[in-house]
Amino acid sequence: HDDDEIKIPSSASLFFTALLLTIVSSTDNIGVYIPVFTTYSTFQKIITIVMFAVFQVGWSFLQMNAAKIPVVSKFIAKNSRWIIPFVFIGIGLIIILT
Repeated sequence: HDDDEIKIPSSASLFFTALLLTIVSSTDNIGVYIPVFTTYSTFQKIITIVMFAVFQVGWSFLQMNAAKIPVVSKFIAKNSRWIIPFVFIGIGLIIILT
């Protein structure tokens, strides 16, 4: 049956899904964005938004391509439950120390 086949989403679909999830998950920083944007001029706001979008797309593209490397994808699949806590702890330490 054709119904039994597993449908794999296209790379473009996965890319935009990951990009959307990244943007949506960034909304928890709204408490930081509001004070910053109230002090920015219109030009500074536009530059900030454009830079955010460029870096989000670039970061998503980099992640997508890195995950296609067999060694990287195997390492992440095997160790992700240990990597993620250390990444968040490291980010927290950087924030506290700066």
